[in-house]
Amino acid sequence: MSAPRPAEPYDAFRALAARRGRPAERLTESLAGARAETADGPEAWAPPVGIQVGLPAAAALGPASYFADFASPHGRRHVRVCTATACFAAEAGRHLADVEAALGVAAGDVTPDGERSLQAVRCLGYCYAGPAALDGDAPRTGPALATQLAGREHLRAPEIPAAPAVARLHLSRPPDRPALPRRVGARRARRRRRPLSGARRSGI
Repeated sequence: MSAPRPAEPYDAFRALAARRGRPAERLTESLAGARAETADGPEAWAPPVGIQVGLPAAAALGPASYFADFASPHGRRHVRVCTATACFAAEAGRHLADVEAALGVAAGDVTPDGERSLQAVRCLGYCYAGPAALDGDAPRTGPALATQLAGREHLRAPEIPAAPAVARLHLSRPPDRPALPRRVGARRARRRRRPLSGARRSGI
């Protein structure tokens, strides 16, 4: 007789979503849309979003206040600037203050007219070209990051690094060099041909 399987833990949120047509699938998109329309905190706009998609207010307020991209105030122009290790090291951390001065807004804040907002984030994936920022969805990188965002410098999107073809040639074995297994096999054959010492021939 097989042992009874343990019951799966009851997930009230998933059960509620299943009963109401899985509205959780629309929640993230709805939260993002609401966030883009206001600079207020999540407690002002997230609960109505949950109710609109058929979920309790807390089901929307939870992720809206937990995820930094929802919790941070957004202006009509929202800039995310990386403050993680590689970007910090690129300019010794000075780039954040330079970007704040260029945009006229502090990180985590929005201008009084709601025009610009700035968010400090941990990584944008452009570590090789830092410091980096996202101006809306457009990446900006390089030492002149602040002046790019201020419109005083040519905009620079990062190039994707790729190894040149000549670098790949060094990874292949030259045709005149024997392969490793052949060299190892020859070494083992030489060991087998060595004469045994007197002690080994007598079995001592």
